Amino acid sequence: MSESSEQAGWEEGLTRRDVLLKGVAAGGALAVGGVLARGAYARPTAAWIAHRRAASATLFVAQNGDMQNLDPFTSSADTVTGDILTNLYAIPVTFQLDGTRNGARFAQSTRFRGQIASGWKLSKNRKEIVFAIRKGIKFPDGSPIDAKAVKLSLDRCLDVKAVGSFLFSMVGLTAKDQIDVLDDGHLRLSLPKPTSLLFGNMAMFYGSAVMNPATVKQHATAADPTAQGWFKTHAAESGPYTLKDWNVGSGWTLEANPHFWEPARTKTVQFQVIPDAQQRELLIRSGKVDLALGIPIKDVPALRKDADLNVVSLPTRAVAFAGFDVTKQPFDNKLVRQAILYAIPYRTILREVLHNQGVQLKSPIPSGTPDSDFHFWHYGTDYDKAKSLLKKAGHPRGFSTQLDIQTGNTIDEQTASWIQQGLQKAGIDVSINKQPSAAFTAQLQAKKHPFWFSSSSWISINNDPLYHLYWLFDQSCCTYGNYLNPKVRSLIKKWVNAPLNDPGRIAAVRRAQKIIVDDAPWIFLFQTPQIYVTRKNVKGLVFYPTDLFLRYQYFRKT
Repeated sequence: MSESSEQAGWEEGLTRRDVLLKGVAAGGALAVGGVLARGAYARPTAAWIAHRRAASATLFVAQNGDMQNLDPFTSSADTVTGDILTNLYAIPVTFQLDGTRNGARFAQSTRFRGQIASGWKLSKNRKEIVFAIRKGIKFPDGSPIDAKAVKLSLDRCLDVKAVGSFLFSMVGLTAKDQIDVLDDGHLRLSLPKPTSLLFGNMAMFYGSAVMNPATVKQHATAADPTAQGWFKTHAAESGPYTLKDWNVGSGWTLEANPHFWEPARTKTVQFQVIPDAQQRELLIRSGKVDLALGIPIKDVPALRKDADLNVVSLPTRAVAFAGFDVTKQPFDNKLVRQAILYAIPYRTILREVLHNQGVQLKSPIPSGTPDSDFHFWHYGTDYDKAKSLLKKAGHPRGFSTQLDIQTGNTIDEQTASWIQQGLQKAGIDVSINKQPSAAFTAQLQAKKHPFWFSSSSWISINNDPLYHLYWLFDQSCCTYGNYLNPKVRSLIKKWVNAPLNDPGRIAAVRRAQKIIVDDAPWIFLFQTPQIYVTRKNVKGLVFYPTDLFLRYQYFRKT
């Protein structure tokens, strides 16, 4: 049985000296009410001490949006909800926490440890995996978490037929009879062939959240046998926290699950919905909250001057690209697409939009993913080259087009403006069409944008290059620009489940990157940074590059 390490060191937070930001001290959230003014002999009141202790045990968070659907199997699209569900639900396997980068503690993205599982064993043919369920673990109501509970949860995932079931189908897990309870402490998964993707696909609540069977059963009905209606606003927790309350539009509170096998260092996490970024920054500066999320990149330099704050800005694997519908003129011509890529002011965008905090994207597979290779990139900013390619494509005088973006997103609007200016120098006239987020997303999913940009385009939760290519260049759900190169798809199909270190797989990944970069179905732009701002006395931040969600159980206030 392969056991995962269970050292207490997982809970230790490290200081990232390179990104601690210093500046002017601000007033605290809790006033001492004149105690210090009374002189050296003054004593804090009992009420003040109790208040202070309660505040120390609570992490106050300013969030930029509200939660949406709380059903773990149908909530993958909303990042605020995903952040919370990650803390409400336990999963069989999760990521190891033995990594550091520039002094910052982070989770591994291709190495795993058990959470509900204490370990696992693979058969000789690597098509069967037996998970050992951790002994003595319980749901918040005190009932045991056993192999039956895990199976019922995975069965429900398959019944719901949402993103989690799609992830399982990638590895050939499509039927409930492939999930067997051997006894209370052991669960077996049977796959049609070996795969490198199973653990990465399982290490998310999307498909592997273990739900309390009693709660699911209590709220299931004949009309709604999986209780999806009830779980839109309720939870059946198994993780480090439970949802104590939720005031829609205002905020919510998490309480530590006393039965979780890894005790939470922070007992209560209180969230406040603050849509305005400036208000969130005022709250974190004043000490009225301990953690502020959704901080704009442009505000990082000013926040760095505050000595009471820790500001962490880390590169991510999130890919931001402008896409073309390659089936529509003039974007059906590869020479036109290549010309556009030569007309983009890449360095200017990194400097002016991301304030040099991001990474230029030079491949469909981002830096930080195994076998990402930027050597195939050849599109430096060259307006003469762009004009020459346009002439060869039959557009010696350029053409006019429209770039669709979401309104209200500063990064999107600024990037679109620089794209517009660059293409204008090559003779292409671009009008920018700003759309409300809902309308933009609906058209994107319906593949109605001929030319579009969104800085929140994609992050692959499984840090596997062929997982990344599978969704963006092979599956109709996510190939928004209708780019479906048969050579690329053939490489994906043949190698997607092969081991990461298979030489043939590695060669296939590089071959696919070369083809895609040459075909230019995207304007490859940048990888956005992830920004966290905390008070200086808050410790325990762990960066999860796979999903960017926080695990609040590791936070503590000193």
